[in-house]
Amino acid sequence: MWGWIWTSLAVAAVLFLAWLAWRVVRSVIALVRGAGQAGRVAGEAAERVGQAAAAAQADPPRVTATWHDDPAVLRARRDAMRRARWERRGQRRRAQAEVWRTWSRSTWLERRQAQRRG
Repeated sequence: MWGWIWTSLAVAAVLFLAWLAWRVVRSVIALVRGAGQAGRVAGEAAERVGQAAAAAQADPPRVTATWHDDPAVLRARRDAMRRARWERRGQRRRAQAEVWRTWSRSTWLERRQAQRRG
C-alpha cells in the first residue's frame, strides 16, 4: 500500500514539475516575442527621429541678424508668428473650456466614482 502512495506522489510531483517547466518555457517565449516587438518599435521610432532631425537640418530656423533686412518682410514675419501664436492660444482655450466646465459641474470624487461605475 505504501508503494502505491509513494508512486502516486512521485507521479504527481513529476507532473507538477512538467507543468511548471511548461509555464516557464511559455513565459520565456512570450518575453522573447515582446522584446522583439519592442525592438521593432524602437527601430521605427529611431527612424522617425532621424527623419525629423534631417528635416530640421534641411530647413533650419533663421538666427542671423536682421538689422539690414527689409522692415516690411520683418513685419510680415512677425505678424505671421503672432497669428500662429494666437491660433494656438485659441485652441488651448477651447480645449481647457471643457475641463473647466467639468470642474464646475462636479467634484473630483463624483467624477472618479462615475468613471468606476461606467
